[in-house]
Amino acid sequence: MGDNMTKNEPNRTCGRCGAKFRCGVEAGDTICWCFELPHVLPVNGTQYNGCLCPECLRELIAAQTRSGDRSLDGNK
Repeated sequence: MGDNMTKNEPNRTCGRCGAKFRCGVEAGDTICWCFELPHVLPVNGTQYNGCLCPECLRELIAAQTRSGDRSLDGNK
């Protein structure tokens, strides 16, 4: 990599809470931390602009898994 970004430096801002976090794909890795989470949320076209931080994404996955809901905003 030609830049000075360290391996764990945040490079994204959560579209839900505004927290800074690191996206592996954007940093040039072949995978990201979110690839390891259950693929249950329709992230594209949601009310949130861009990626979500680990805390928000895990929280929303847990909430929708408990309710059987498939949407990020809690509406069926």
